Amino acid sequence: MSGSSSKRISGSSSSSPEKKRKRKPKVFLAVHYGAGRHSKNKEAMYRSLSDLACRKGLKILNNNGRADEAVVEAMVVLENSKKLNAGKGSYLTMNETVEVDAGFMSGNGKFGGIGAAPGIPNPCLAAKALANLEMDVLVSPNLLVGPGAKSWTASMGLKTCGDEVLICKRAKSAYNKFLEDKSAMSAHTESDTIGCIALDADGHVAASGSTGGGLYKFPGRVGPIAQYGCGIYAEDCSENSTTATAVATTGTGEYLTELRFAHTCDKLIREDDTTSSVTALKKAMDLAATGRKPRISSLHAPIVGMIGLTWTDGRGEFVVAHNSDNLVYAYTGSMFRDKVIMRYSEKSENKNYTLTAFNI
Repeated sequence: MSGSSSKRISGSSSSSPEKKRKRKPKVFLAVHYGAGRHSKNKEAMYRSLSDLACRKGLKILNNNGRADEAVVEAMVVLENSKKLNAGKGSYLTMNETVEVDAGFMSGNGKFGGIGAAPGIPNPCLAAKALANLEMDVLVSPNLLVGPGAKSWTASMGLKTCGDEVLICKRAKSAYNKFLEDKSAMSAHTESDTIGCIALDADGHVAASGSTGGGLYKFPGRVGPIAQYGCGIYAEDCSENSTTATAVATTGTGEYLTELRFAHTCDKLIREDDTTSSVTALKKAMDLAATGRKPRISSLHAPIVGMIGLTWTDGRGEFVVAHNSDNLVYAYTGSMFRDKVIMRYSEKSENKNYTLTAFNI
């Protein structure tokens, strides 16, 4: 096996069925800040944001709220921070504008994507609204892009703004530095793209992602987060499967899209006949390591990362994997006594990727 993995066990020990029925229902939520090269100098910032976002989502879950609501509440905190490449902190395009991408998927199969959209500070809310759109005559779209996405968002009563309002000092500084030295692009690997997954007390799952896209991206470019099955995926238990899954991916967008990586992770988990998702997700990461890379420059080895959860018959697993230098993530839940835990996952030396799993 080309990757490395470790498994950490959390949660209480087994007990009698009578005691299990009296337990507080399990809930779980996790966020990630993108696969790349995250400086330890930002650890305090990541911890603060993790605490705010995770607790916002956890409050909903602990009050019997749905995973759908929890993921977007956590995402809004991160989009509003101006410290991450999403929402109000998004990087600039070649034309020095902001065009945001976001995606939302509920475990019931509903998906909504917002792509290359100007003037939407919280595109995750727009993506969720689109996922839940039901029309009497016309087929409801699952992806809206550009100015049309902004107009529709405003028509739904969600906040929009002037395009220039989303240009923050952080993004402007990064843009100017790139223009001064374009060779520095290969070293610019701190993506800060965000994603969130959640499990609610009824066993439903959801996933969401949001990004401004890569620094100096092509105007009009739509990344995997906004495309079905590419950046995020969520599926509840059903008559055909006793397993619920939620996945949020991160990395080189064009590569994730060609692999349909989020759906690939889900598919491999469901095809695997073991009780752990680790084997399946190792296959997914191996596929990412060996897959064709027709659009990837030799200067930019494709980056792939993900956070995922599985839930089967009252037992769950949380998995983190990446081939980047590191990936920053945080998680919380009833099985961790509502404590918010943030970690820097570092890539193992001489390995194609790192994979870590926790029981939840």
